[in-house]
Amino acid sequence: MAMLKPVDNGEYLRVEGQAFWEFISGDRELYIGLIEPLGYEAKQHSDVYIEARELTFNRLTRELLIDFCNEVGEINWSKLLSI
Repeated sequence: MAMLKPVDNGEYLRVEGQAFWEFISGDRELYIGLIEPLGYEAKQHSDVYIEARELTFNRLTRELLIDFCNEVGEINWSKLLSI
């Protein structure tokens, strides 16, 4: 993994990514030990969230079609807006 080099513009030092974690900890491997597991956990939660979001979208679409659309799929706006 390529590290971004710190940038010193005279007013502040900009350090990002792996270089930041090494700068604050002194441990060159902290980024890998910290960020990779977080990324793995985030991916697992992201998959659960995406599945739940898709199911919710499908349920709401189904409810809209059943309650507010005619047989050809046109929205009955007066019925929808009268709620």
